Amino acid sequence: MKRVTILLFLITLSGITFGQEKLWVKQTKVNDAMKFESQLNPDPKFLNQNIFMSSDYYPYLEKYPLQTPVVVERSAVDYLALSVEYFFSEKDSLLRIVSCNWEVNRYNKSMQKLAKGWKE
Repeated sequence: MKRVTILLFLITLSGITFGQEKLWVKQTKVNDAMKFESQLNPDPKFLNQNIFMSSDYYPYLEKYPLQTPVVVERSAVDYLALSVEYFFSEKDSLLRIVSCNWEVNRYNKSMQKLAKGWKE
């Protein structure tokens, strides 16, 4: 009986811990990923950020040059906000890299606003 209780507890815990975010894992066109984001949130927050990719991180950069990524800032689940960066190739709009960041105030926040938040 103890084993069953522990097993049920672990299954419940894994569902809580690992089921918090839905991530796009298919390699398709960037428009499909944006439809996915719109299904998650009817009013998604798309950001315009200049983010560049290094060939050290993405070795196919010369073969498949990337556009400036589409960045989606999702609302926080519990206390972690999620930013998703969709990097896609210029020629065919095919997704090449999806980067997820769980950093609070990653975009559009000045250092003064961050410092104010640290004092509180």
